[in-house]
Amino acid sequence: DVWAAGVMLYELLTGRLPFLAGSIQALVHAVALGEVDPPSAHAPEVAGPLDAIVLAALASQPDGRPADGDALADELDA
Repeated sequence: DVWAAGVMLYELLTGRLPFLAGSIQALVHAVALGEVDPPSAHAPEVAGPLDAIVLAALASQPDGRPADGDALADELDA
């Protein structure tokens, strides 16, 4: 699951979860809208291309994410 990998990458890079909310309803809303700060907002040492890869993996719509784990790995390798 590319989206779940994006969540794990975000947490590994920043030490925090990408989606924070005061209630389950607010959390579902944030996830559905893809409202997430780039990792570099919480970890300035994260490079720009890595920001873009993680944000793409967390896209709310599947067609905005890498096609599969292999495609995500290829982007990370680059």
